[in-house]
Amino acid sequence: MNLFITLAFLFSLGSFLGWIIELFFRKFFSFSNPEHKWINPGFLRGPYLPLYGFSLCILYFLSQINFSFIESKTLQHITLFFVMAISVTIFEYIAGFIFIKGMKVKLWDYSHLKGNIQGIICPQFTFFWFILGGFYCFRQKM
Repeated sequence: MNLFITLAFLFSLGSFLGWIIELFFRKFFSFSNPEHKWINPGFLRGPYLPLYGFSLCILYFLSQINFSFIESKTLQHITLFFVMAISVTIFEYIAGFIFIKGMKVKLWDYSHLKGNIQGIICPQFTFFWFILGGFYCFRQKM
């Protein structure tokens, strides 16, 4: 039961915080919003984006991996953050692909960014997942 409560909390928190991140990103940094208007980044009603909720749950499970076979603590952390970034990027690709092919809607578009794959994922946002994974791990240790 504790695992369910933990995952429900992380999903809710991640969905809400992801919505806030996307809201401000679209307002101030998005090239597709040159007027800098407030745009609801979600496809659902309410302040939540399930992609971020699931991603935070993925980070939770991945943070349990024991990298003690790597001698350097710094290298252990970097490896963990890399695994987190790649895993969440793969999840982002699968979710984006399902929305595009199955539901005929493109919720985000990275096609203008260098190195993108079908406009669904790109190295720049994989880097942000790396940073968020690191933030999650250091926050969890506090």
